[in-house]
Amino acid sequence: SHNCAACHGAKLNQPINAEYPRLAGQHADYLVWAMRQYQMGLTNPLLGRNNAIMQAQVQNLSVNDMKDIAAYIESLKGD
Repeated sequence: SHNCAACHGAKLNQPINAEYPRLAGQHADYLVWAMRQYQMGLTNPLLGRNNAIMQAQVQNLSVNDMKDIAAYIESLKGD
């Protein structure tokens, strides 16, 4: 979560920029979906989310990696 914290805050619930979402406590299914959207955006920006920073973070993750990360983030306390 160190890379995540650089933008989303130390506990993933205080982003450094108001445009970035709070991640802590988000539903794991949604987080996996969002990460997959960033991966799809690498090959076709019209089909997925287009954000160079997030695409770089998720480009080499497997679906299982994303599920593990999402489960951890969901377990964190949101605001």
